[in-house]
Amino acid sequence: MSRYLHTVRKMLQAYAYMSRAREPLDDIGLTRIARQSSMFNQTAGVTGVLLFDGQYFFQYIEGPQDGLDAVMGRIAGARAHAEIEALVSRRIQSRLIPYWSMEFVPAEGLELSSLAEANWDDLLETPTGATGIDKLMYLIRRHRDAA
Repeated sequence: MSRYLHTVRKMLQAYAYMSRAREPLDDIGLTRIARQSSMFNQTAGVTGVLLFDGQYFFQYIEGPQDGLDAVMGRIAGARAHAEIEALVSRRIQSRLIPYWSMEFVPAEGLELSSLAEANWDDLLETPTGATGIDKLMYLIRRHRDAA
């Protein structure tokens, strides 16, 4: 039985959503959100990335279910945004973003629209083309290469 419990604890979940900013945010406000999220996520064992285009947020997070539940509760109660639309919530085998407790990535509106309209049913590229996670990983690589 202890082997089963150990396996259950290691199961990872992924969650992605889009939301609309309630008010304009400057760089200081975005830095504060990313820093506070990073500290909370570290405690919860959650990693992820936050994209913002000046009007909309996109966030992808991954971690153990209990950690995601805590982070998602915090997200739902945040006053910085509204109209939260879930894009994916599913079990994953391993983390796609293992090193960032929360990284902020600036984005353009068309990039976030592309993420919102992407296929999130599969987390890896399919014969029909790039999925949401493929598009997200492209934006992350571009951001990392530009830094």
